[in-house]
Amino acid sequence: MIRLIAMGKYCWKTGHPFTSSHVQVMQHSGETSRERRKRHEQWYQTTLQQFNTLVIAGSVALAAWSQLFTNASNGLGQNLTPLTRNLLLAASVLLLSAPLIFRRPAKEFQFLCREFLTDIGYTSLILSLVSALSDLFCNVGLVVAPLAAAIIIAADLAESVEVFRIY
Repeated sequence: MIRLIAMGKYCWKTGHPFTSSHVQVMQHSGETSRERRKRHEQWYQTTLQQFNTLVIAGSVALAAWSQLFTNASNGLGQNLTPLTRNLLLAASVLLLSAPLIFRRPAKEFQFLCREFLTDIGYTSLILSLVSALSDLFCNVGLVVAPLAAAIIIAADLAESVEVFRIY
């Protein structure tokens, strides 16, 4: 929720959020043009790496979901709940759709949207792994799953507050 508020704040501060490039939006005072160019090149490389990472992580999650879906009635897959498989499917859809929907690397708003979908996708992926742990190892999973979920929520909240401060 905080990330949505941060994106709204960004759109309010920026007169034209859908066309602004990273250099136009993130003007830092006291920065020379050389420093600004270096910062923009680093940011651009980060976005390109983000595309590759999202496609690979989403593809692996989709392949894992396919295996679990086909083996839902036999083998190890029968011990997993539909929640685990659904979280994994949601993670793969979010991670694959982020670079496909928001594919313009130099636009700041699209970067923010990719980051938003990436965080939700990775959180879904981790929660599906925690759910699988809970499904397979009931005694240990009942202790570890809520603890891991609380840590994930706290880390996401802290990161969301930082994004809100930046924008």
